[in-house]
Amino acid sequence: MRYLQNEHIILRAPEIKDIEHVYRWENDSSLWFLGNSIEPISHYTVKNYIERCTQTTIAESRQLKLIIEYNQKVTGCLDLYEIDFLNKKAEIGILIDPEYQKQHIATQAINLVSEYAFKFLDLQQIYAYIAENNTASIQLFEKLNFQKSGTLRHWIKKDGEFINVSIYQKLRPNQL
Repeated sequence: MRYLQNEHIILRAPEIKDIEHVYRWENDSSLWFLGNSIEPISHYTVKNYIERCTQTTIAESRQLKLIIEYNQKVTGCLDLYEIDFLNKKAEIGILIDPEYQKQHIATQAINLVSEYAFKFLDLQQIYAYIAENNTASIQLFEKLNFQKSGTLRHWIKKDGEFINVSIYQKLRPNQL
């Protein structure tokens, strides 16, 4: 069985050639509230991060950053982080470049990484924190059988207002 790819999508490790994409995404201040960023980062910092990603194992870093390629074009990134091998769970986050949104890339990428997480990494669950006003992400994760399991009130701050965040979980299917 091949993991992390299908006929259109490849999820791969970040490479130095991805610096410009990651730099642009990380410095998009409209997204900072989602990842707790409060300042721009440099090319140097992105380069060091990508080099560290390729020099450590999942067990050491407790995270897996993947670049999403759709029809051989870099279209986004997907992260499994806070990977907990003892309790068999990981948080998931995804970013699709605005140019490539609404092309079902996120659906395919999350399906691929879910299969990898459950079958290869032997995780029991993956989960996401989603702002309650992010209806597109809520619809995406619900379509992919993530279940809302709770709400964190006033969890993140955007434009001076606090926003509730919902936790969505996907448990490993029983038939594995």
